[in-house]
Amino acid sequence: MSRPDHSTGRARLRIRGCLLAAACGQALGSLLDEAGPAGDGTFDDLSRSDAPLPCTDTTARMLLHARYLSVMTGQRLDTTDLVAHLRRMREARFGDGCPPRPREVLNTLTREHRRNDGKVTERGTVCAVIPVGLSPLPLPRIAARARLVAAVTETDPRAQEAAVGLACAVALVHQSGTSRPLDHNRFVHQLAHLTADGAFGDRLSQAAVVGDRTAADVRARLDLDGTAQSSVLAALAAFLHQPDNPAAAIRYAVTLTGPAAEVATMAGALTATRTGGTAIPAPWLRRLRCRELICDIGDELAAATGSAVPLPSSPA
Repeated sequence: MSRPDHSTGRARLRIRGCLLAAACGQALGSLLDEAGPAGDGTFDDLSRSDAPLPCTDTTARMLLHARYLSVMTGQRLDTTDLVAHLRRMREARFGDGCPPRPREVLNTLTREHRRNDGKVTERGTVCAVIPVGLSPLPLPRIAARARLVAAVTETDPRAQEAAVGLACAVALVHQSGTSRPLDHNRFVHQLAHLTADGAFGDRLSQAAVVGDRTAADVRARLDLDGTAQSSVLAALAAFLHQPDNPAAAIRYAVTLTGPAAEVATMAGALTATRTGGTAIPAPWLRRLRCRELICDIGDELAAATGSAVPLPSSPA
């Protein structure tokens, strides 16, 4: 891979882009999922519409986790506090827009420290680890932290490793340079070695051969079956197919596997972490609810991670 871009301004644009494109992909994918097989709207119709793009519960969880990580940057995570935070994150609901004072709500959720043991199993929780990949940590520690978060939010070990794979993929993109074309083989080789699930690692390695293959061929080669691991694989395939075009990557992702919202969120996050928010279609950003909130949280995370010294590899 090429040398990472250490420019503070560029890093800020990439972090903003990651969260914004993830939110756009989540909103468009959710609308596509709601339309269903018998729905009148296609992805192209939805992407060209003037209708607002909602801030969904999945986006809310991702933003709350990004806010939490911006506060915790440079600190060792306390497991009890993390469990309580993730429970609050699951219960947060932004609905079809924002709370009247969303920043105050986020601050309150971050400050509260209630013990609430138990695990969360719900669609969309895998996407909540996306901000972990934006942390200024060595890759093994990114994997360890993502695994800790996933162990709290997911009971299925395969879904846990899917979350680890997603966070590590975001980290690999975030920590790489953008001045040269993406080295597909090296990218997936590094990613496959960061997962503890050998079978999943083998499947990740296969994503390097996506190239310009048709969606049907990719589905067959990667054995996409709608699980959390398949969603990560599909998002990775879409990113490798269109690494410098968030809109095209999201559009391609939703043709690969369901649910569309999950895979579109991941593909958007990966691609815009590389390109920054300026590559996201302006009409999407104008339609996106909570756009200003997302930018604020992205800036907070960029400021926190930009001033933090990467910690040595060790358990999260």
